[in-house]
Amino acid sequence: MRDGTFGTTGDCPPLPDEIVNKIENHNFEALQTLAWRNSELDFSSVDGLLDSLATPAPMPGLARGHDADDFITLSMLAREQELRALATGRNRVRLLWEACQVPDFRKLADDTHTRLVGRIFKHLAEDGVLPDDWVAGQIAQCGATEGDLDTLMARLANIRVWSYIAARADWTRDAPTFQAEARKAEDAVSDALHERLTARFVDRRAAHLMRRLDDAEGEDLLSAVTRQGEVVVEGHSVGKVAGFLFHPEAEAATEEERKLVLRAARRALREEMPRRVAAVETAKDEAFALTPNHRVTWTSPGAEPAEIARLRIGDQPGKPQVEVLASEFLDGAQRERVRARLAKYVEGLVGKELAILTTIETKAEAEGSLRGPAYQLREHLGLVPGNTNAGINQDLRQKLKAIGVRAGRFALFVPEALKPRAMALRAQLWAMSRNIDTPALPAPGLVALQLREAHEGETNPPPPIGWPPGFAQTMGWLPAGPVLLRLDVAERIAAELGFLTRRAPAPPPPDLASRLGVKADTLGAALTALGFRLIEPPPLAENEYGPPTPLRVAQPRPQHHQHQRGPRPHGRPEGRPGQGPRPQGEARHEGPRHPRREARPEGERPAQENRPARERQDGRPPREWQGARPPRDGQDGRPPRDRGDRRPAHGQRDNHREDRPVRIPDAPLPPPTSAAMIFFGPPIPPELRKMPGRMEVSRGPGGGKPWQGRDRGPGAGPGGPPRGPRPDRRDDDRGPRGRGRRSARRASRPSPPGRTRICPSRFWPG
Repeated sequence: MRDGTFGTTGDCPPLPDEIVNKIENHNFEALQTLAWRNSELDFSSVDGLLDSLATPAPMPGLARGHDADDFITLSMLAREQELRALATGRNRVRLLWEACQVPDFRKLADDTHTRLVGRIFKHLAEDGVLPDDWVAGQIAQCGATEGDLDTLMARLANIRVWSYIAARADWTRDAPTFQAEARKAEDAVSDALHERLTARFVDRRAAHLMRRLDDAEGEDLLSAVTRQGEVVVEGHSVGKVAGFLFHPEAEAATEEERKLVLRAARRALREEMPRRVAAVETAKDEAFALTPNHRVTWTSPGAEPAEIARLRIGDQPGKPQVEVLASEFLDGAQRERVRARLAKYVEGLVGKELAILTTIETKAEAEGSLRGPAYQLREHLGLVPGNTNAGINQDLRQKLKAIGVRAGRFALFVPEALKPRAMALRAQLWAMSRNIDTPALPAPGLVALQLREAHEGETNPPPPIGWPPGFAQTMGWLPAGPVLLRLDVAERIAAELGFLTRRAPAPPPPDLASRLGVKADTLGAALTALGFRLIEPPPLAENEYGPPTPLRVAQPRPQHHQHQRGPRPHGRPEGRPGQGPRPQGEARHEGPRHPRREARPEGERPAQENRPARERQDGRPPREWQGARPPRDGQDGRPPRDRGDRRPAHGQRDNHREDRPVRIPDAPLPPPTSAAMIFFGPPIPPELRKMPGRMEVSRGPGGGKPWQGRDRGPGAGPGGPPRGPRPDRRDDDRGPRGRGRRSARRASRPSPPGRTRICPSRFWPG
């Protein structure tokens, strides 16, 4: 610690050397007497109180001091008979003494303060408290800001008196309200007084500073730096230091005057900068922060955040470099000390927010197949966009899930990377690698963001407006029609819909639109972006009845390969492989070909076609197929089998046999693309729709062919043989309605593919 020096101010002469020597050596004259006042007061009466205050000192070395303001006020109030009559009893005398202790900040040479104290005591003695309107009016009168310097200073002293009175909670009914009003009035008067003083003395101080700078050439001027970073020279602010950079605020008329101010400021900053470097080294991580333009800020105690360094691209995405901002007040060693501390902060920040990546890499060391995905996650900071079905099998997917990695339909990611703080750090590093400012992120907790254009005149549009291309997918926001859906929510919804539609289209969950954050009219576009399709229900025609087809979600249509026949290569003979060219004039033998599938409406199954019923026992095609053109690639050369027209073997029971006649209504059939056809199955076969009126159909014992108008004997229905007892079914096998238990169970089952159940009362396929 260095000794200070003594200076002079204004026209005062310098201190004598004898006094300077005594001050430096702490050599002062000994005190012979101390001031004393009696603390054991007598509150029995006013005269007794005055006598106890005038009691002489009890021992040598103590002397009764000068009369204080409270004693003088009490002596003056004791002369008034009205107040003496109120001050009866110990409590009243004590109350009078407390009122006399109200400080006199105004120091007026009259009895203004005495009259104020007397009025306070009179109200307290008679009413118990001070009147609210009187206290509020006095405070409001003192809060006026008009007037010159003397008027404002008198008001400031007066408001301090009333601040003391309002602080006595037992003197007013609403003490907190009066205390707040007094503080408000005091602040207003203080601000007005400060403005008046600044306007009066700032020009004079600035002129004096310039004159001193010119005379002393900046060598013997007093300079310092406040806790807020303000640089003061000779009591005048010349600039502000932020971090390690100085921003001058000199209002000099010429360049020479500005140079003198900067010279004085540099003198103060040469001692301030080493202290700031040491403060940065010992600061906690909470004192540092990152800005959207990739700067590192430092907040010193009592000051605002200041930029001291910037981030640069490193050799790895998660390891950026730190570069300290250039400053004329830092040398190489000091700059390196600051850089090392900030590099430690950035490394700790990445390690804290993305600690899951280190954990995954550690777990992946034990399994060779996990190292590749772990390396990709490290390079992409926890999220690799793209479908993982092609590169990751089910076994590897389960292993990744065991170590905390999700391999989904849209990305390979870790759920921790979607947390708000981790996403903010990833956005910072992504924008830094592209040399752009960090885009604004949505508020935590949102699962869907609406896509829209910025309105005209909108200054701060909400995300995702203004996001650069590729930023949404990298941060974990997937485009889903009119919205951006968070990745984990998209994976969860896609997995749920995939399970529902794994076999056939199914109605979507009732809250699907709200979970996606879209309206009902844009649900189809959102599902299409997620890899599904929405099947809208077609409207019912005028002649159709029944419930409408529900809204359904389905898997995307498979993309079949279309074989296009092109010109044959040069020199390749026509014909099948292994055969020579066809002789001249020999015609191509055209055998029966497979029927070509035609386009059908969504959800409609193909109708039954007439195909050959039997095949040869040796597995070869029938004779009518011999000599046909060879089948295409991927076919076995055999014609399709009609599984719906097979007859049971000898001695085997036909479970699909129906003996009862079926009644067809007279109503016309609906179109194939109607809602009924789509919802209830394929159309009725053509052979059952030949007659426009009533038609009864039953299946015979041979092959299920309908009876064609032959007489079935008496007692039977119209156009069929009589029904007799069946030898293969006993009476005790029949249920309560005359059908066997097996037939009842068989009737409750859905129809096999390719077959049609005809109901007696409805014509809809089942």
